[in-house]
Amino acid sequence: MDTLKPPENLKLTGNVDSNWRSFKQQFELYMAAIGMDTKPEARKVALLLTIAGPQAIEVYNTFVFNENEDRNKLDDVLAKFTAHCSPIKNETYERYVFRSRVQQPQETFDNFLTDLRLKAKTCNFDQLSDSMIRDQIVFGIGDAKLRQRLLRETELTLQEAIKICQASELAQLHVKTFGEIMPKSMSSNTDAAIGAVSFKEKRRTFRAAKQKDGVYSCKRCGTDHHPKQCPAFGKQCAKCNETDLSDTFFVGMITYENLQESENNGCGQLSVNAQSQEDAVKNDKWVAPLQINGALVTLKLDTGAKANLISMSDIKNMTEKPKIKKKPILLKNYNGKSIDSLGICRLKVTVKEKVHHLLFSVVAEELESLLGDKACENLYLVKRVYHINHDNSAVTTSNSVDDIVQSFVDVFKGFGVLPYVYKIQLKENAQPVVHPARRVPAPLKGRLKKELDRMTTLGVIKRIQEPTDWVNSMVCVKKKNGDLRVCMDPKDLNDNIKPPTQNSESTTEEDIEIHVNLVRSPLECGMAPAEILMNRKLRTTLPSCAKRQGNVKMKQKLKQLKERQKFYYDRTTKHLQPLVRNDVVRIKDDENWSKKATVMQEVAPRSYTVKTNDGQIFRRNRRDLLRTEKEREELNQCNARSESTALSTTNDCNTDSNTETQIPDNQTFTLRRSTRHIKKPDRLNL
Repeated sequence: MDTLKPPENLKLTGNVDSNWRSFKQQFELYMAAIGMDTKPEARKVALLLTIAGPQAIEVYNTFVFNENEDRNKLDDVLAKFTAHCSPIKNETYERYVFRSRVQQPQETFDNFLTDLRLKAKTCNFDQLSDSMIRDQIVFGIGDAKLRQRLLRETELTLQEAIKICQASELAQLHVKTFGEIMPKSMSSNTDAAIGAVSFKEKRRTFRAAKQKDGVYSCKRCGTDHHPKQCPAFGKQCAKCNETDLSDTFFVGMITYENLQESENNGCGQLSVNAQSQEDAVKNDKWVAPLQINGALVTLKLDTGAKANLISMSDIKNMTEKPKIKKKPILLKNYNGKSIDSLGICRLKVTVKEKVHHLLFSVVAEELESLLGDKACENLYLVKRVYHINHDNSAVTTSNSVDDIVQSFVDVFKGFGVLPYVYKIQLKENAQPVVHPARRVPAPLKGRLKKELDRMTTLGVIKRIQEPTDWVNSMVCVKKKNGDLRVCMDPKDLNDNIKPPTQNSESTTEEDIEIHVNLVRSPLECGMAPAEILMNRKLRTTLPSCAKRQGNVKMKQKLKQLKERQKFYYDRTTKHLQPLVRNDVVRIKDDENWSKKATVMQEVAPRSYTVKTNDGQIFRRNRRDLLRTEKEREELNQCNARSESTALSTTNDCNTDSNTETQIPDNQTFTLRRSTRHIKKPDRLNL
């Protein structure tokens, strides 16, 4: 019993309530397994705190025990931890969470049932627990047919619902297994691929098919034309590889057009060959199963279509029912025949954990759902290739590797050392770490000694006798070809390196990443320690660099530009006039002067409290308040008064200028912007 592994420490982060309940159950089982039931209470408490960890001990030290409680009694300590870790329960919210739980896609029924039972414990259902779980199973089950099967039972119990759901899930698994082992020859004769949506003309008499001016409704191409002018006569169908189709033409390209009212609805019926989605995905490369509004829908990838279609049968299987908007949309196939549209809706399509909102046209249940060209390209389901290089498809010869090596000799020559030295910048609070030497297996010691001597002779590494602040561990790995790969593990050193804050002028981002990672992955040539030369602090000759030049001229130029800008700005601006009590103003809201208010008081410099007509009080800065006239009549009178005053002022100014200041004949009067007459804008008192 002493070899039993104790539970892990109590985690006081995340979902603390769930962590405590799980830890408490594991601790009680562990105590029963090692026979601690008969031990003293103080020893049980000590065992609890030891297993719970240091954080639980700190929480235990904060507990306050009453006179009837004992800090050395296990039940009292467990009760304190339960009260500390369990939050206050809100019965209404817990029941809301229970009611919102539905079966997720690809989730098994057993996991769904277990989660429902756990959530029901906090809902205080008491005697109604089984019936509530049964109702939630019927409501939240993912299979619509299975829900219909459960609703068919008049006296359904929880055990019967569980039995039916488990049997249905097991049957689906068996059907899937049978479908995988079934020979292709057995299924190919009975099933056809999804997407064989065809338009079959009803049989009509010769008189009914004949129209005005000798134009007939052709059963080969689906269009109306004169006799012996069928464009599909004698040609091979691109979909079924048959010639001279007698009574079938396939639905092709879909286009959107503005519809006033469809005049030619055609006389025919739509038919579709049925097959399982699994077989369709396997047999048809242009079919993709996508997650749409919580349901798995198989869509046809039609790069020739200009619209997205969704069948009404697929909408019925969705957990989130979309809102269908009745909008007249004309859908046409490649030969011009129209397809009835039930409306449009916007669906949530999930592709590779990314959600896209696409617009779909809703069609009848018999038609197939498909994605158009733009949607296929935007969702990265189809890639457009503009150019094909035939040279790349040629079979490589045995001399291709030698040709590459000869073409790039500089890449395959040397140890891979860069032509410059990079200096590592450590953090201010970096503490040097000295790792002990790792053990090397006895059979590899001799080979490791030879490898180190070889790298020392080549100048890759150098023997250091004096002590250093940083010592990293050496790792020796045996490669597939039998050679040894020697590299170091500078984990602590990497954690204390300053990351680059700006791009280097002489190095690329790839070089900086190499320096910072410090040989995380060795080179294929086995010379990984050679990269240590990029930053050797113990080298005798250190590179010298010039001091950074001060940008004095640039700073002076920027200062002059700022001063000039400030001069012109201050010359043309002025302070806003202060507001007084009972002034009528407009409040700026989203670049619009929308709300009308009255000034109450000035609470701070350039800060006022205003009151709107509906009684709301706001505090706004002076720049967000625009003074307006109180009444519309006063505004008109003010405008008339301002115009007459401006006119008289202009006449007086002209008279004074003519009498007092006479402009000589040899001089011309210059019109300036500051002297022009400005007419104030008229604002309605709304």
